[in-house]
Amino acid sequence: MNPEILKYQIGDIDTHLHTKHSCDSKMEPAAACRRAMELGLKALVFTEHVDFDPTDQGYGVYDDRAIESSLADCRVMAGRHLKIYKGVEITYQPQYRDQIEKFINSYKFDFVMGSVHMVGTDDVSWPELAKKYFGRMEEEQAYGAYFQEALKLADSRLFDCLGHLDLCKKYGFKHYGAMSWQKYQKPIKKILERAVQRDLMVEINTSGLRHDPQESYPGLPAVMEYLKMGGARLTLGSDAHQAEHIAHGFTDILTKIPELKGLNKK
Repeated sequence: MNPEILKYQIGDIDTHLHTKHSCDSKMEPAAACRRAMELGLKALVFTEHVDFDPTDQGYGVYDDRAIESSLADCRVMAGRHLKIYKGVEITYQPQYRDQIEKFINSYKFDFVMGSVHMVGTDDVSWPELAKKYFGRMEEEQAYGAYFQEALKLADSRLFDCLGHLDLCKKYGFKHYGAMSWQKYQKPIKKILERAVQRDLMVEINTSGLRHDPQESYPGLPAVMEYLKMGGARLTLGSDAHQAEHIAHGFTDILTKIPELKGLNKK
């Protein structure tokens, strides 16, 4: 990780967004920058998707040269008003570990985020595919398998940041209702403990505030638990795919957990 990223006060930097260089977004990089400057952010991390499973919609989409060109244009446009960082969001699947490690070492990134979008061969991040996964399993089996994958990610030592720890509830919500912190705190705590041990940054992904769960990924009880463990590497990511979603929900999270303010500023 570029150490500069750790110096921003939480809320001054959005560390998760996708543009036309990802399979699921049409946002122009310049539009993201203009929105960030309107909001008074100090920095953005562009985290375009990278997927290694041939069945994934994002497989083969990543184009490093095109991304570098776009970010260079953004830096010229933003000048000293906004710092631009090159990140990446990688779908972690243990069977592709070697390819993932080779990819990370092949390019220069300021920030490498690992996320679980797949459980085995099941995609839990696209609505029509997630419906099949959650529709054939009981809640505890479906969520349990997801958290096992997230723990493997935390143990991999490949990433700077763990993205949206409990994304499984995004579409699981439609089948099971709200996720109970009490029911799943044991596997979540285990993942958070591993993150603390590994100095792995944990993302508070605010996109859940505009999705059915109506709470961040992970939820506030998990964030508070992480802080109790002595964890000090948290970041806010909007997971924006549209300019209007840049930094969405940041104020809400910072109001509910005032302890976050100043956490990463050094």
